[in-house]
Amino acid sequence: MKEFQELLARIEPTSQVWEDRAWERLRSQIRPRGSLGRLESMAARLAAISRSLTPDVNRKVIFTMAGDHGVAAEGVSAYPQEVT
Repeated sequence: MKEFQELLARIEPTSQVWEDRAWERLRSQIRPRGSLGRLESMAARLAAISRSLTPDVNRKVIFTMAGDHGVAAEGVSAYPQEVT
């Protein structure tokens, strides 16, 4: 438990400066704003966490998740069931 607490103590808050820099860079790219969807906010968040516009992501992991929970049938999804 002590090792875990020491690890937690080393975690720093995200950097608003780096997040702002990332959004500035994203807005400067020649493409429609928002065309990358959630990927844009994820990139800005990663920059804020890593304090870099080019974070080192050597240990990549992919999570694939799916669910059939009836949200589309309730009419609350922004997209049709075929694409969610």
